[in-house]
Amino acid sequence: MKKRTALLKPLHPYYKHFGTKQSWRMFIAPHRFPSRLTIDVSTSADRRTAEWEPLYRARDPDLNWHAHQLDHDRMRAAVFRYGWKHYRGSYKEFATWIARQVAVDRPEANWVRVRLYRYETPSPQQVREERQPTGEYHSTLHLDLREHR
Repeated sequence: MKKRTALLKPLHPYYKHFGTKQSWRMFIAPHRFPSRLTIDVSTSADRRTAEWEPLYRARDPDLNWHAHQLDHDRMRAAVFRYGWKHYRGSYKEFATWIARQVAVDRPEANWVRVRLYRYETPSPQQVREERQPTGEYHSTLHLDLREHR
């Protein structure tokens, strides 16, 4: 970073003049194991016997409940962090917010399941072949919507 700073120093007047200075590093590294937010609901009284209906899956045009909020760049940045252990408390607060929204929109539902699907970023070859990455769910939270009405 010291060498980078020294190399960029002659360009600082241009950054200032054109307003293009960026104080933080963007695209520092690709995320090899991203997590995708998934939200499901159930009308079952008991979550152990619940049949789940998918409500939202990140960037899925067919499962787009509240996508105008959840797919926003800033929200995606927050969700990105929720897969990390030290953001566990924030993730639980986020899931509670989701539960309150679902309780209003789906009064017949009794449960909401909020979880993250972690997968390995596909290789260029896998993308060309349109292969869907496989992964697993983690950070699954079940919230009783009757507590949020």
